[in-house]
Amino acid sequence: MSKKQFLAIKLLTMIVLTIVVSTSVVNGFWVLPIISLLATLAFLLIIKKNVKEVLTDERDYKITGDASRYTIYVYSFIGAIIVIFLASLDNLDYQNWINAIAYSICFLMILNVLIFKILNKRK
Repeated sequence: MSKKQFLAIKLLTMIVLTIVVSTSVVNGFWVLPIISLLATLAFLLIIKKNVKEVLTDERDYKITGDASRYTIYVYSFIGAIIVIFLASLDNLDYQNWINAIAYSICFLMILNVLIFKILNKRK
C-alpha cells in the first residue's frame, strides 16, 4: 500500500468515525463511541503496517517535539497570566476558573516531566 492510499483510507476512516461518534452521542449511546474509537485505532494500526513507504522521519519527530515544548510553554505562560489577572480581581465567582486553569497548568507540566523521564529511560 502506498502512502497516498493509506492517507486516503485514514481520512475516510476518520470521517466515518466522526459520524458514528456524533450520532451516538446525540442519541445518548455512550458505549458505541468508545468501541468505535478502539476499533478504528486497531484498524489504522493494522493497515499502517502494510505501508511500504516511509511515513515519518527524524525531522518530523524533531518538529513535533519542538511544537510540543513550545505549546506547553505558551499554554503555561498565558494560563499563569490569566490566573494572576483573575486572582487580582478578588472576586469569588472566578475561583473555580482560577483553580481549573492553575491545576491544568500543573497537570500539564507534571505530565510532561513524567513522560520525558519515561522516554529518556527507554533511549
